[in-house]
Amino acid sequence: MSEIPAAIAAQMAIARQNAAMAMIKQNADIQQQIVALVDQAVDNVPVSPARGGNVNFRA
Repeated sequence: MSEIPAAIAAQMAIARQNAAMAMIKQNADIQQQIVALVDQAVDNVPVSPARGGNVNFRA
């Protein structure tokens, strides 16, 4: 089996790293969009003066 020249192997490694970084960035962007969507949904929930004023986080 022939060995790949070092320069080609280095280029392949860089290409793999760039692809992985692009996927990580895309996932982070999607997560930010989800957070913005949830934040917007929470802002649109009507506020009731009688219910939800006191929340027991230990329950």
